[in-house]
Amino acid sequence: MSTCNFSSLKRVKKASDNNFTVNDLPCCMWGEILSLKSTHTFYFTTRESYVVKISDWISQKSTSLVTVSTLILFLVFTATILPIQSEQAKAQSGDISPDMSFFLTVKELYEIAESYGENGRVAYVRARFTFDLVWPIVYTSFLASGISWLYSRSFSKDSIVRRANLVPVIG
Repeated sequence: MSTCNFSSLKRVKKASDNNFTVNDLPCCMWGEILSLKSTHTFYFTTRESYVVKISDWISQKSTSLVTVSTLILFLVFTATILPIQSEQAKAQSGDISPDMSFFLTVKELYEIAESYGENGRVAYVRARFTFDLVWPIVYTSFLASGISWLYSRSFSKDSIVRRANLVPVIG
């Protein structure tokens, strides 16, 4: 398997079209050549086509029902879970948290951990492995579906702006 890099040339076919002939391919920088047949037809998959497929899949799944559901989940999470989590964190650790310190020395970290006590450290770790995993999923789902839903009604299907639904997923 080899990779081509001809950055000065540009692609002429759509990313969703995976079969190109030599005449159609001024550049194969968009992917990796998987096989070369005697008819000089290149078959390759493009990295861009995977991005387009993921973006299109998110757009397809972002129906009005899904978008409203993720909005409700986001609002409920923001109104209930976030304040509860914040109160639990303050109760266990006080106002000191390593998450809120930009420059923390090892000595300071040990002092904070010691001030938490055994129960506080267990609660802190539990919060990091539950809340800190669930919240990004909720937030990303809401943003990706909201952007997809809004942009599908605002821009044409071929518009590159519709790929903005990938920003929350990548971020």
